[in-house]
Order: sequence, then structure tokens, then C-alpha cells
Amino acid sequence: SAALPNGGRIVCISSFRNDSHIKSVEDSVKELITERNELILKQRKVDPNCQLLTTTFCELVFINTFPIEDQSTTSKIIEIPRHQLNSFISSEVYSVKSGRFLASKLSALVLNHYELASTTVTGIPMKEEQNASSSANYDVEILHSNKAHSDSFRSGLINNEDVCMQTSNDYHTIKLRWITPRTNALELHYCTTAHRITSVDVNSRPASCLTNFLLSGRTVMLE
Repeated sequence: SAALPNGGRIVCISSFRNDSHIKSVEDSVKELITERNELILKQRKVDPNCQLLTTTFCELVFINTFPIEDQSTTSKIIEIPRHQLNSFISSEVYSVKSGRFLASKLSALVLNHYELASTTVTGIPMKEEQNASSSANYDVEILHSNKAHSDSFRSGLINNEDVCMQTSNDYHTIKLRWITPRTNALELHYCTTAHRITSVDVNSRPASCLTNFLLSGRTVMLE
């Protein structure tokens, strides 16, 4: 059990008074985890069958948020990149305005924490909801394992850095264009890898249509 990794991530979203306020929270977490680890080690010596695990790693993520027009000390919290507090606890500090700025930061952190990447499918032809006789092209952003991009670059399927563009959410997305699906199996490429995907805006009509298109068993081709 000593070799089994046991840890996680604590994301703390708040309006901190100053940098010292964050430091006090760091110290409290560090002290608490250290004390619990010591208690567990003592218990193991007394009881060889003890199933409790010590904490082997912990990531502290502080997100300081404040009103857009705020000029108080809260808005002057210094951002600090990830650094080690001790051998098993790391800490990082972000300071962002409230509202859409906070949402953007959370989106970027989700990609980082869960090792995800973004792909935007552009030029999807879709009939207008109000006028079925006309159609327009839409874009749908999807999230998936970042291994999908690394595999594609390594295999040469994607070899142009120009397809990588900045989003409004502080992260990059690979922009690929929808092309007419091939019906002839001989024209399809061999499958080299498979990853689950999800649309970013799951409630939007374009994303819903793309999802239903895929769930019906049809193929989407991108270039």
C-alpha cells in the first residue's frame, strides 16, 4: 500500500484579501496533510492490517476572482506558477476578473487538468431552423484526449501549425474543415487510434445536430 499513489487536486475559488491570505491557506493545508500522514504511519506500526493510505501528492490551485471594476487589494493578487511547497504538495495561483473571464480560465484549467485538447470542426452544412430550404455553415468545438492531436502530428495527418488558433478561452484549438463524407469504404483511411469526444456547447443546435449525425452511425471526414 505504501507504493500505491494516493492524491488529488484541491481547487479553491474565492476572493482573497491579499497574498498573505493565500499563504495562510497553503500553510493550513500543508500542516493538515502532514499531520494526517504522520498519524497513518503511526497506526500502521500498531496495526499491520491498517488499510489507510498516506497522501502521496496534492495539487493546490487557487483562483482569485474579483469584480471587473474592482481596484481593491483583491484585484492585485500576484499570479504564481506551479511550485512545490514540500515534496508532495504543489501550489499555483491565478487571479482573474469575474464573469466570462472566470469561465474562460476554468475552461483552460479543465483542459490542463484532464489532459484534454480542443478541435473545431468548421464549415458544417446545416439547414436553417426557420427556413428549411436554405442552409448555412456552422462551426462546432469538441474536446477530446490531447493524445489525439499528438498522434495526428506524429503520423503526419496534421502537419501545418497554421491550423492551430487561439480561442476566447485562453487555450488553442485545432481548426479542421468538414468535407463530404465518403461512402466508398476503399476511400477511407485505416483507423490508427480512437478517442471519446464531447462538444463544448452541448445545448447548441449545431452541436446537437453533429452529435445526432455521429450517433446514427455515419462518418465525418475532416481536413
